[in-house]
Amino acid sequence: MSHIAGQALATRSLSALGGMLRRYTHESLYRNSLFIMATTALNSAFGYLYWIIAARSFNTHDIGTASALISAVILVSLLSNLGVGSTLVQLLPTRPSGVRWAATINTGLLLGFSSGLIGGVGLIIAVPFFLHYSGSEPYTLYSSALLVLAVPLWNLCLILDNIFTAELSSGKALIRNLAFILLKILLLLPPFVISMKGKQDGLGLLLLLFSWIFSSLLSVFVGLALVVRLRRGYSITLKPLRTQVKLLWSRSFSHYLINLGSSTPMYILPVLVATRLSVTDNAYFYLTWMLGNVFFMVSPAVALALFAEGSQAHLGLGQQVRKSLTLTLLLLVPVIAFFMLAGRLMLTIFGPSYPNHGYILLCLLAVSSVPDAITNIFVSVLRINLHLTSALLLNMCMGILAVALSWFLLPLLGIAAVGWSWLAAQCCGSLFVGLRVLRFQDFAKKKEVGEALVIS
Repeated sequence: MSHIAGQALATRSLSALGGMLRRYTHESLYRNSLFIMATTALNSAFGYLYWIIAARSFNTHDIGTASALISAVILVSLLSNLGVGSTLVQLLPTRPSGVRWAATINTGLLLGFSSGLIGGVGLIIAVPFFLHYSGSEPYTLYSSALLVLAVPLWNLCLILDNIFTAELSSGKALIRNLAFILLKILLLLPPFVISMKGKQDGLGLLLLLFSWIFSSLLSVFVGLALVVRLRRGYSITLKPLRTQVKLLWSRSFSHYLINLGSSTPMYILPVLVATRLSVTDNAYFYLTWMLGNVFFMVSPAVALALFAEGSQAHLGLGQQVRKSLTLTLLLLVPVIAFFMLAGRLMLTIFGPSYPNHGYILLCLLAVSSVPDAITNIFVSVLRINLHLTSALLLNMCMGILAVALSWFLLPLLGIAAVGWSWLAAQCCGSLFVGLRVLRFQDFAKKKEVGEALVIS
């Protein structure tokens, strides 16, 4: 009897699990969120594999130079993309299929490529100031030419991913990223096999840059082929170009500043730690911070999916926000619990001294991911409702507060000061969100009462 009851319980459990999985795969908000998170996770995991293969194939000088240049490319792309991708997430759902939809996409890609080309030229001008090339290196000219192309290509990659997000088809962004990941690893395999007889000197930097940039180029073509498969009448057209540029520019700069406000502190804080403490402390901070990025992978993905979903139609936005918060908490809580319990063990991977220096910071980052999720989702709501100035001020104020508090607290608390500062900034942001929501509810109630009095 108990055996039959156990089978019935197992059947009901599997049925409930199957129903939950069907719901999560059929609802575009959940599906988009999970695909965006999967893309981020795969890029991180295979990124480690790529650099492991590179480290076993080339000397440390080439590895260090290439990693610095690629990081610079990503930073310059962030500074030069003009917010075009976020603008397309908002605009494309409202564009009718056919010529007007295709023209908006093509104009966005053209703007991203053009601004990236300017950024790439600026990058190779700036490179000699922070990296020292010797005149005898035969590949300096070629690596510089690759760098000029790297920034616009990376802009195109990011814009294509945003196009798929806007069309609620983030699975296609995952395919484009897989093409990029697998190709850049495959291009490193021949030098890796050759390196079995000894690491190769002389062409490591050029080969690393080529593998990264050529893979970006081919993944752009893969992305464009996937855009055609969206079946919304894609064609190569820019007409009317002036109208399309005006349409994109009217919103892109605000989105650009919003993105900078949320991303810039990530690049400032490591420099701040090295300046206020030491480069040794920064090593403890940076690797702990990178490990803690797992907490900040969930809510940005859900918030971006919500932004795309809400841009399709404002109806039912409150329900979509509740679903977003529920999904975020369901994914975050187990991760937070795991890192609270196993954080010291995870930090030991980097070395025996890392748990003593980084565990408190890791716990603070884990706790701060909850208010961070609230502010990320609320920024998407503001973007959907075109309250772009409010979204910009919220992101910038939180970023400035986190950096300012870190500056003053680092000499007193060590690297944990960044965790306390980040938590304080996110809690202040969440408090602002709470006040805005209460104010809106109060306004809605007063409006309902007023309408009832008019009717009566």
